[in-house]
Amino acid sequence: MIHPFELAGFGIGPYRCVGYKSITYQACKDAPVQVGGSCDYCSTGIIHHYFIRSFDGIEFKVGCDCVRKVDKNLVKELATVKREYIRKARLAAIEQAERAEHGGLTRAELWARERSLRAAIYQAERDMREAKRLASVYVGDIGKRQFFSLTLTGWHIMESYYGIIKLYFFEDNDGNQLVWKASGRLVKRDSHGDYIKVNRGDQFILKATVKSHTEYKGAKQTVLTRAVQQDS
Repeated sequence: MIHPFELAGFGIGPYRCVGYKSITYQACKDAPVQVGGSCDYCSTGIIHHYFIRSFDGIEFKVGCDCVRKVDKNLVKELATVKREYIRKARLAAIEQAERAEHGGLTRAELWARERSLRAAIYQAERDMREAKRLASVYVGDIGKRQFFSLTLTGWHIMESYYGIIKLYFFEDNDGNQLVWKASGRLVKRDSHGDYIKVNRGDQFILKATVKSHTEYKGAKQTVLTRAVQQDS
């Protein structure tokens, strides 16, 4: 049996629904809204235009009533295509509103720009810290005991044969790197003499002996031993 669309000159089947659009016409602001097109199959005026494509690539527009009459297999496709059109139109409206609110950017684009900016700032700070670390020079003479005014930059706790060992990492006022391997721990007190939490960036005065001069990941590092914390 020859398909009615084929008899109408719209190519050969099978046919697929490939698009949807709501088209209206309004002569002026206060004029009534009218249909904005017509069905290519029956010439009836329609608002809801469904675009159908034949097997051999011919595309035409029809109303849903004509589809129901001549090809019931297409009815489900019409609903799917219309839902997708409405979804995309809603997303486009949201995007337009976001661009109007955020200076031409969507929220996703704004967040991406902020993430990129934060990443650039973080990388710049990291590069600056690395350059400072690599500029470190050795401090003091090996075997000499002296006072060190230091800033805590980090710590690492590890377990050894002799028990828990703490590695405290410092830098002096010139950015030179120092490390103290301790069995005890750093302490800090408030103005009332109560113990408070030790944090990175805290200042300490240590009386210690320079044990050795080493390198760690390309940076010169002064290793301290027998350190005694002084009241600051």
